[in-house]
Amino acid sequence: MRIKRIAAVTAGLMVAGGVFGTIAGMVVLIAWGMFDGGPFHFTLNDLSLLLQISVIFGGVLGAVLGPVAAWLLMRHVPLGLAVGGTTLGTLAAGGVALVATGEPALAMLYGMAGFAISAIGLRLRVLRRERRLLGS
Repeated sequence: MRIKRIAAVTAGLMVAGGVFGTIAGMVVLIAWGMFDGGPFHFTLNDLSLLLQISVIFGGVLGAVLGPVAAWLLMRHVPLGLAVGGTTLGTLAAGGVALVATGEPALAMLYGMAGFAISAIGLRLRVLRRERRLLGS
């Protein structure tokens, strides 16, 4: 029974990671279009392409990295904080890199770094709180 529960939780983390990774990728790419392309006008085909790119990169990375980070680093971090914090870290780092350099590959790498830094920061925050509550 425990294996089924672990598999179900992991599957849920993969779905959440994929969805929020896609959202983060889409937001960064749209922001890049706003800053790089002057007047902001996307056609339906452009948005379709952006969604495909976001799913391929952000969604797949989120589906893989989300469960890994959750199980290894953030087991004691509340789920909403873990998903929201890592998504914001990804958005911040990826967005800054994309706007500053205009290079999508760098934005993806910086986004992954922002994700990792956020996950580690959340784990350390919860660890400090736990120690404080235990009186250590």
